Amino acid sequence: MHYEKKGFNTVSLKAVIQNSVIGILSLIAFVLLLYVHAPLEFWWPIKFIDLINAIAQIATASAFFLAVHQYRKNKESERQKVLIEESRALINRIKSDADAFSKNHDTTAKNSISFMDRVCGHAGNFNAIFKELNEDIHKAIVRMHWQDMYFGELNRAIEHFNNTINLNDFNVLPTTQLRAYQKIHHKKSTGTDPLPIFEKYLTYQLLVDLPEVSFELRVDNDTHIAMHVFEKTFFDNEALKDHLYGCFNIIDVRVRSPLMAVLNERFLIQEIKRNPLSYKTFWYFPDSKDSGVITV
Repeated sequence: MHYEKKGFNTVSLKAVIQNSVIGILSLIAFVLLLYVHAPLEFWWPIKFIDLINAIAQIATASAFFLAVHQYRKNKESERQKVLIEESRALINRIKSDADAFSKNHDTTAKNSISFMDRVCGHAGNFNAIFKELNEDIHKAIVRMHWQDMYFGELNRAIEHFNNTINLNDFNVLPTTQLRAYQKIHHKKSTGTDPLPIFEKYLTYQLLVDLPEVSFELRVDNDTHIAMHVFEKTFFDNEALKDHLYGCFNIIDVRVRSPLMAVLNERFLIQEIKRNPLSYKTFWYFPDSKDSGVITV
């Protein structure tokens, strides 16, 4: 199964055989050394019953250690079972919240931020549990359910946010937006188009760079913190590399949620790492003072 990291915590049959052979040879060598170097007085008093008693004592000690090992293994198995059940419950909570949000016909910035706070809280708890799961088939199944949620209910919720939330929800007047769109449309019509997947991101970036939009744009601290945490939780490839194991796990917030990406860049809480060389895109402006190419 492609969700499973096969061989991550397993020992190969070849390694087991090699270790067993080394152990047996070492024991034989130890006995031979005793036979060669030990004095006759060491071997003479030893009787057959003494050998039987020694073997019995070794077997008793081995049985005790085996029982302790089995007890610890059973306790760990019970612990893993509890963690798996709770991780599945947290995934279902995220799915439920995302489904409810995507079906909300009266979406506002306020309830969008409330949705982000809830799912980020669930995701934080899930991540803490997910790290504690042993890498086996059970964790692979949890990973499968998380990916179903991520590309299903959560993806629809993000699309709903993109389609219903715009600059109006951040204090920019519709008339200001209309004039701003006319300005960037005039510039865009005189040059080449950007890569289609980044068109919305660059449009928002150009909009918020205009003085009239930048003057009116307002994002309160709670809203920006929620969006920043949401991006770090669900759009950070480093944070998701284990969750998205087994699939094409290249996630870019500039594609998935362009407005959120631009607002997080505009109102920085901490440095946001983007890779402009990997996703180079541009618009040509004939009236630009430089070479006419704007890179992002």
